[in-house]
Amino acid sequence: MQFFAIAELSDRIKYDENPSLVHEEVRYAWELHKSGFLRAINHRLDRRGAVLTLESDSVDHVREKLDVLPLVREGFLDIVSIIPVGPYTSYERLFRPESED
Repeated sequence: MQFFAIAELSDRIKYDENPSLVHEEVRYAWELHKSGFLRAINHRLDRRGAVLTLESDSVDHVREKLDVLPLVREGFLDIVSIIPVGPYTSYERLFRPESED
C-alpha cells in the first residue's frame, strides 16, 4: 500500500550550522529509498518541507520509520500528515453506459 507523508521543516534549522545532522538525514533517506520504502520525495513549494511517497503495510510502520529520521528525532522536521492512497478508479464511470448514471 502507498502513503503520502507531508512534512514541514522548521525555520530553526540552518544547513550550514548542522552539516553532520543533514548528512545523517540524507544517508538515512537513501537507505529508505534503497529498501523500497521511500518511493519518491518532492520539495514543497508552499513552505519548507517535503512530500514523501512511501510503500508500507500500515500507517504504524510508516510512523515508526519516519519517527527515527534524524531531523524528526531532533525536532526540526514535523510529519504533519500520513495519508494512505490507492489507485484512482473513477475512470470506470467513463465506460458505463449513460443509462446507468
